Amino acid sequence: MNTGRWLAGAAGLLVLGALAIVLLDHDGGAAPEPPKPPRLAATDLTGMFSRYGDTSGQWTGGDNTASVPLPDGRVAWLFSDTFLGKVNADHTRPRDSAFINNTIVVQEGAQPVLTLRGGAPDKPAALVAPPATGQYYWAQDGTVEGDHLQVFYNRYRRTGSGLWDFTLTGSVLATFDLPGLASKQVTDLPFGDRIAWGSAVLEDGGHTYVYGAERTNDALRFAHVARVPAGQLGGAWEFWTGSGWSTAVERSARLLSGVGTGYSVQRVADRYVMVTTEGNLLFNPAIVAYTAPAPTGPWEGPLQLHTPAEATPGTSRVSYDARLHPELARPGKLLVSYNVNSLDADTSYADARVYRPRFVEVDWPLAEPAARAQAPTGLSAAVNDVHPALRWSAVPGAERYWVYERDVTAGQTHPARRPHPVTGTATDAGLLRDGHEYEFWVSADGPAAESPPSAAVTAVRTRPTVPEGLTAKPLPDGRIALTWTNPGANLWYWLYQRDTTKGEQWRRHDFPIDQARGFTTVPLMHGHAYEFRIAAIGPSGESAPSAVTRATARYAPPPAPTGLRAAPGDSRATLTWNAPSAGLTYRLYYRDLTTGQRAFTRSLFHVDEPTGIVGGLVNGHEYEFRVAAVRHGAEGPPSQTVRATPMLPLPTAPTDLKATVTAPGTLTLTWKPLAPGIHYWVHYRDLTAKQEEFVKAEFPTANPPALQPGLLPGHEYEVTVSAANHTGEGPPATPVKIVVTS
Repeated sequence: MNTGRWLAGAAGLLVLGALAIVLLDHDGGAAPEPPKPPRLAATDLTGMFSRYGDTSGQWTGGDNTASVPLPDGRVAWLFSDTFLGKVNADHTRPRDSAFINNTIVVQEGAQPVLTLRGGAPDKPAALVAPPATGQYYWAQDGTVEGDHLQVFYNRYRRTGSGLWDFTLTGSVLATFDLPGLASKQVTDLPFGDRIAWGSAVLEDGGHTYVYGAERTNDALRFAHVARVPAGQLGGAWEFWTGSGWSTAVERSARLLSGVGTGYSVQRVADRYVMVTTEGNLLFNPAIVAYTAPAPTGPWEGPLQLHTPAEATPGTSRVSYDARLHPELARPGKLLVSYNVNSLDADTSYADARVYRPRFVEVDWPLAEPAARAQAPTGLSAAVNDVHPALRWSAVPGAERYWVYERDVTAGQTHPARRPHPVTGTATDAGLLRDGHEYEFWVSADGPAAESPPSAAVTAVRTRPTVPEGLTAKPLPDGRIALTWTNPGANLWYWLYQRDTTKGEQWRRHDFPIDQARGFTTVPLMHGHAYEFRIAAIGPSGESAPSAVTRATARYAPPPAPTGLRAAPGDSRATLTWNAPSAGLTYRLYYRDLTTGQRAFTRSLFHVDEPTGIVGGLVNGHEYEFRVAAVRHGAEGPPSQTVRATPMLPLPTAPTDLKATVTAPGTLTLTWKPLAPGIHYWVHYRDLTAKQEEFVKAEFPTANPPALQPGLLPGHEYEVTVSAANHTGEGPPATPVKIVVTS
């Protein structure tokens, strides 16, 4: 930090609130030591932000958490995404809380006193406003140059609505006047969008070193460094090329992999200490340190400093962007902050305490342990097995083991320790990438300190070889047996199949095949041609597909059904028979003998049970029927034939019959009519003349009423009515008796 310009000037008092700073006495004597912020314990800093978030009514949570001590003893805390407003008594955050992309919280003494932001009082906005819609600035590190606070911001553009849908578009340097912290200007850094500059700032040896982070397609971030003469961030930059300095940003070389977007570099005695969240493994919460003899490296490590308890397995919480705060640290300690967030957006509202910085202290330099465990031996890496695993020999007395890995192909520079120890002598090889070369180590731990690493083993994750020799053989039961040459050990296979007879597209079976050399399909459709291909699958992915093989499914036809019977009905016949075996379907056949039909007509659909109805027949025509059994499309011989003639059922007897004399010698009969298409016959007999048989009227009648003339006056008659259709005449109605009057 350059305080020269801040301390220069005439004698007098500078008053900031209740704080008075004596700069120079009236006699021109030496200025006193500039005020410094208090050096608080990590727990006090964590509590400070917790209290401020709960009670300030301003800042309620944020991330980045870079600190810049100001010349007057205050501290500017640089935050990126920030929640504003109030927190409920139960620690929930109101859903309408303002959320902006950057702020500065000002600490005075041992407590924050102010949150700087942009926008109107009732409409908060980011302190450093974005240049265009859909863009925003996230804060990085900063420093003081003369009477200005200089802060680096990275500019991002949204590319979608998802959590990770954003891309870096450049970096800027924002200038704030001191002591008022009014925003003066935002200067675009002409260094492109490959590297996010400002991740860390180090002032050392007459230079200001600015570190950056480059993200690659392999999800690794690489540290870079540039420098300017102290106090000249707005001047010409030089970039470390790996062997020297260049003014061309394109020649900026990678220092090491695994840094966060934000990290820190601090000089301690004659060594430089870089602290970062371990970024060589995705979502690894561990905070690690690297050391080097110069700001440019070479960097040695990692050294394990702290694993945040908040980012526990099985939860959605993550920790990230560990930073150092050397001006605030107590002697002999590294003061480290880290951010906590959740991949579940609702957590920020359910518990406002989650999205706030935490602080830890680490003794530095790390103490050398009195005793270390013995390094494991016999490490092997089977990364291409179905269940890829690392195995090693047990170390007597060891309580647990740590696994380290390095993705050589991705350019990972240092091994990364997995966040969770192993209690046995084997573990899963991990989420490895196809075609990448990896190095693995393992160390033993407990009761003595962690051992040195084992000898490294190297393994390349490769896709399985394409299976060869695929053949398909039809079986008598409609299945098709597939065989092939096994391309390697411990592989599974995807089977792809299509019915070319039906014109199907390729489809993959729902579950992989674990048989090494063959597989038999389920019963397929008789007479249908099928094509097959397979692909081997292992932990590194799926092989290219094999050559295609073809086969036609065949079944042995079932025997003929027996005992066929036909029961005629109205325009139909109901057939029943004896099933020759289980699991069959049936085809019904019929022909009209009355019309002289020679060929049988086949029913459109199969039936699943040994019974079926043939409809649409002509009543009064004689038909011949037969049935054939079908197994998966293979039809057997027909049954014996049976004959039946469908007919309408005879009408029922009319009801509500009544008779009245409506003229001399004439009766009028009424009844409840039946269905349309029915005609009726009147029957009568002369009881007075002792007539025994009913006489049927000469002509039928289509509907009631019916007249029956020609009867003898004074005689008693018994009359009835019957209904008739094309099948015949139905039963008569209940007779009624009546005396015919003159």
